Amino acid sequence: MPSKREPPRSPARRLHRSCKEVIALLTEFMEGDLSATAARDLERHLDICPPCKGFLDNLKTARAATRKLRVKMPDASLASLRARLAPTRPGKPRRRR
Repeated sequence: MPSKREPPRSPARRLHRSCKEVIALLTEFMEGDLSATAARDLERHLDICPPCKGFLDNLKTARAATRKLRVKMPDASLASLRARLAPTRPGKPRRRR
């Protein structure tokens, strides 16, 4: 299992993340993919930044709403997708088009 991500930052600047940096890390934060240090750092920023906290709240709401959606894929589309994915195997690089 890969180690959790610790974004490159000098120790002196860890407490001063920009909103742009925070927004870029929110998905990893929600997935639990940040190191404990990076997650605490991000949480500190969220505690003092209402716009970033609001963005996170909206992201959580959108994620919850999309998880509730249950859309049945048409049989033809599903067959086409399966056929397209069948040649790809883990460990074997896919060709780019």
